[in-house]
Amino acid sequence: AEVPSHPIRPKKLANLMMGLVGGVLIGLLVGYFVELFDQSVRTQEDVENRLGLPFLGTIPLFQQLAGQPMYQALITPEPSLTGESFRNLRTMIEFACVDDKARKILVTSSVQAEGKSCVASNIAVAFAQKGEKVLLIDGDLRRPQLHRNFKLSSERGLSDFLATGSSVDGIETLVQKTDVPGLEVLVCGTRPPNPSELLNTPRLGALVSWAGANYQRVIVDCTPM
Repeated sequence: AEVPSHPIRPKKLANLMMGLVGGVLIGLLVGYFVELFDQSVRTQEDVENRLGLPFLGTIPLFQQLAGQPMYQALITPEPSLTGESFRNLRTMIEFACVDDKARKILVTSSVQAEGKSCVASNIAVAFAQKGEKVLLIDGDLRRPQLHRNFKLSSERGLSDFLATGSSVDGIETLVQKTDVPGLEVLVCGTRPPNPSELLNTPRLGALVSWAGANYQRVIVDCTPM
C-alpha cells in the first residue's frame, strides 16, 4: 500500500459547501415559519390587510421632558415632527369619518402603557386648536392619567357622577377648564373599586348625550382592551 500524500477525511471543501447550503436553507425555513406564525401588527399594510381598518397615521416616539406638558409639541411655536404627526392624525380622522364628522371618539390600546392617554390628550388639543369646543373624558377608571397630563384636580369627576349623579345638569360642575382655549376635561375623580359595574348604568348614556349636545367634539380615553 502506498502512503497517502494527504488526509482522506474530513473533506473540508465538501463539508463547507454542505454547511453553507444547509445553513441558508435552514435559515430560510426558520424565517418563513416565523413570518407565517407572526400575527403582530408592524406596518400600515398589516393594519389594513389583517384588521380591515383604515390606517390613520404614525406617531413618532418622543420623550416628555420634566415640567413640560404632554402636549408640548402642539403648543410650541417651533415646528415639530411630533406636533405635525398629531395634526395629520386629526385630519385623517376627519377624512375617515366624513359622514358624522367623528364627533365622538374613543381611544383605546391593546395593553397598558402603549400611549393611549398621550394620543387622546394630544388629539383633543389638536381639535381645540382648530377652533372647536372639545370635551376630553378620562374613562380609564382603573389607571386615570388625564388629571396628571393637564395638572387638574382629581377629587371629583366621572366616577362621582356615575355613582351618585341624579341629573346631567350636575356634570357641568365636574368639568374643568385647561390652559388650552376650547378644551375642557372631565377627569376620573374618585377611583372606584368596581369600575365595570359603575360603567353599566343609564347615567353613562345620559352623559354621552349631554356631551354631544354641548361640545363639538367628545374624546374618551378608555381602558385598554
